[in-house]
Amino acid sequence: MSTGSYQSIVMNFQKARAQADQLDQLSKRMETIANDRFGGVMRSVNTNWKGDNAAAYIKKCEMLRQKLLQSSGNLSRAARTIRTIARNTYNAEMRAWRIARQKNY
Repeated sequence: MSTGSYQSIVMNFQKARAQADQLDQLSKRMETIANDRFGGVMRSVNTNWKGDNAAAYIKKCEMLRQKLLQSSGNLSRAARTIRTIARNTYNAEMRAWRIARQKNY
């Protein structure tokens, strides 16, 4: 195998890690929106709006907030999975590259 194969192994690993980082960043932004912004709106509504409609609105908001948190968790798990698969693939490809390189000498 050539040095180009080595470079592609390294580049693919770096790209996978970068994609996982992007998913983590998105997950954190979603969590912030759910907890800080969405939570703040719900507290404001609870303070300023009374009655059955207010309670129904807050209940729907809480359901949406929970869905955002669930999606955030799913993205975080996907990022961890990508990192694990990328690391395993990188290690396997590097072992294969080293073996092929030794056979060429």
